[in-house]
Amino acid sequence: MTTCRKLTVERVYTAGFTLLADQYEGIKPYTTTLHISYPAAPNQAVSVVSASVTGDSCVEDATLDATGKADVSYEVRRTHMIYVMLKKTDCCTTFDYMNCPTSNYVLLKVGALGSISFASVPEGAEIFLDGEDQSVRTPVTITDVPAGSHTYTLKLSGYNDFAGTVDVLKDQTANVSAELIPAEGCILFVTEPAGAKVIVDDVDTGKNTPVLICGLSTGPHTYRLSLAGYLDSTGSVELAAGQGTKVTITLEKKFGSISFASTPSGAQVFLDGQDQEMVTPATLTNVPTGSHAFTLKLAGYNDYTGIVEVLENQISTVTATLTPAEGCIYFNTTPAGAKIFIDDVDTGQVTPALVCGLTLGAHTYRLSLTGYQDITGSVDLVAGQGTTVTGTLPKKGIGTGTIIVLTLLGAGVLGAVILGSGEKTTIVNREFTRRPPGGR
Repeated sequence: MTTCRKLTVERVYTAGFTLLADQYEGIKPYTTTLHISYPAAPNQAVSVVSASVTGDSCVEDATLDATGKADVSYEVRRTHMIYVMLKKTDCCTTFDYMNCPTSNYVLLKVGALGSISFASVPEGAEIFLDGEDQSVRTPVTITDVPAGSHTYTLKLSGYNDFAGTVDVLKDQTANVSAELIPAEGCILFVTEPAGAKVIVDDVDTGKNTPVLICGLSTGPHTYRLSLAGYLDSTGSVELAAGQGTKVTITLEKKFGSISFASTPSGAQVFLDGQDQEMVTPATLTNVPTGSHAFTLKLAGYNDYTGIVEVLENQISTVTATLTPAEGCIYFNTTPAGAKIFIDDVDTGQVTPALVCGLTLGAHTYRLSLTGYQDITGSVDLVAGQGTTVTGTLPKKGIGTGTIIVLTLLGAGVLGAVILGSGEKTTIVNREFTRRPPGGR
């Protein structure tokens, strides 16, 4: 389709080139026959042109017969003017009105139009408007509907037809919303959330909600709806002759708890991507059963992530040892409180503590606590990770030659105990006899 310049009043009509139509006004859409006549150009090609305020466009081609006539079937979908132009030197591309013979106008009108929006529960119903199948299914909006009253019917297998009347106003959209009722012998099961297994009369249907179960006899039926992580929902329905029914259930979740602990403590807890606004150690209650992703975050440490299974009315446990992030060393001693020296520089921190801001590569450390021997060593920080240093500080001994015990060890025995180099050594163990007064 080629669109050209805006219409002008200077168009020249060629004598003898006429255009008539069987119908000039109708309900959209309607089909009319255009009668073209130009005896001066038998067997020539012509183009049917649609005229609008924004420009003209070629919408149909035809060939005149030996008498210079042609009939063209044309579908009218909007109010507009129609004329015919001889395709001489492709006038329908250039729209050369002065040099290409052109017919008179025919004004084809359609009545006022509006729209109808159709929706149904469940979706997928066929739509019949004024008895005509519209070849579309809900939800959908049908446009270009003539203003006035229209009948409609929605049809869906397993459900009773839903019929009614809708009034359409010019340039407005009328709304039709239908909740379809299951037909006789059918039960529609809908759950929130969807996906529950449907068991009817203790028989697994093999289907999940939402679903329409048909072929049931009239009378009472029991059902059970089962979905992992939720409590089963059970009940009964009575199917009456001539109609079905609908069962809509909001399933209740099963819950458990998760206990989070980390070394070091104080890590933020995220569950399924949501900040739980608590830090370790902590217990999170009322957690739906099933699998959950968690992340523990602590400044200076790599995130600790994993999956935890939550069981009904049970506490699942997550215990994490956090690893220092790149450029960090975590120091922990028994007993605590040791001063931390790195590369012979006092960090001003005492154990347990995380020391960060270190360059990658080798570092020496010294952990010092009064009354205990120093612990020294070295670590190598590599890209992408930190490290942990833990140790038990050994107690210091007392210097050699210092007597810390001097006592009678027993009748006639004097013991002197000296500590040297951290070892207890008895250096005196002499027996003597006490003489009575005046004796020799």
